[in-house]
Amino acid sequence: MKALGIRINLSGHIHVQHIASRDDITDVALGAFCNWPHRYALLTVQEDAAEYQAQSLEEDLLPEGFM
Repeated sequence: MKALGIRINLSGHIHVQHIASRDDITDVALGAFCNWPHRYALLTVQEDAAEYQAQSLEEDLLPEGFM
């Protein structure tokens, strides 16, 4: 992957989020959305960098009885 210029890999899903880096490659295993606090990923990619943030869905946006 490094020889191809790949620096980040998004894989899915396990029930908890996990981020690991080795040899300039970062793997982000996304957590399951169905688990509280209902997180989703926000990935901002630029020419020379990527920023990953886990965001929690606001409770008032969830359907009634979802939690």
